Amino acid sequence: MKRLLVFFLLLNVACVDDRDVSLDDVVVNPEYRLNFVNFELTANTLNQGNLSEPDQITDFAEVDFLREDINVDYLETVSFEVATQNGLDQPVNINFQFADIEENLVYEFNRTIAARSNDAPTYETFTIDLNAQEVNAITDAFDLQVTFTQPDENDQSGSFSLTSIVHFSYRYTP
Repeated sequence: MKRLLVFFLLLNVACVDDRDVSLDDVVVNPEYRLNFVNFELTANTLNQGNLSEPDQITDFAEVDFLREDINVDYLETVSFEVATQNGLDQPVNINFQFADIEENLVYEFNRTIAARSNDAPTYETFTIDLNAQEVNAITDAFDLQVTFTQPDENDQSGSFSLTSIVHFSYRYTP
């Protein structure tokens, strides 16, 4: 206990300095990870669809947090980390469409996930890294439309799931 007390006293005395600090060369790069989109679809749900077309499910979400002032001014990188599990006997196409407040498309991404094989689900993990122009465009996004489609009706067994995390990186210099 005495050694610990002596250590803290020496640390306190040794760390006192009367220098001026300049923040001119300071660069802050905070990074954030947030849960983004999560879906779980059964074979029957996807077969019935939720629009006029069968074998298609579409859902909408507001993503206006991308339009925050800090994002417009300091957002440097955006990436989406996506994990899928396809337990259906058909491939599933995923389509992400980001639209601005006037419903103009500002960013779109498509990916097809292979069907299950030998009654074992297909697992796929991928990352979507946006370039500087896409990062700038996505800050105008207000709505996200996610559509899941399959080419043919599945055999009514199994499910499909998708989880995603969005990574944000900022650059701030005073």
